Amino acid sequence: MNYGNRYQSVAEYLNNNVHPLVTMSANAIDGGFLTDHGPDHIKTVILRASQLVAAADCELTPYEIYLLITAIHLHDVGNLFGRKHARGQQ
Repeated sequence: MNYGNRYQSVAEYLNNNVHPLVTMSANAIDGGFLTDHGPDHIKTVILRASQLVAAADCELTPYEIYLLITAIHLHDVGNLFGRKHARGQQ
C-alpha cells in the first residue's frame, strides 16, 4: 500500500471540497463564531503533531503516520453541521 499517494488523494479532496466550508457552515448554523478551521488550520495541526512525533523515542510506522495525518484532516469536519451537532448535542 502506498500511504503517501493515498494520503495525497484524501488531503487534496478535503482541502478543495470540505475544509474551506467548515468555518462558514458552522458559523451559519450556530449563529456564532468559529475560528479558522480551513486548510491553514489543518497545516498548523499537522505541524504541531510533527513536532511531537519528532522526539527521539517516538517511532511510528508508515501506516501510523498515515492514520495520524488523515485523522487530523477529519477531526473538525463534523463542524460542517454546526458545533452542537458535531459534539453530539441536539
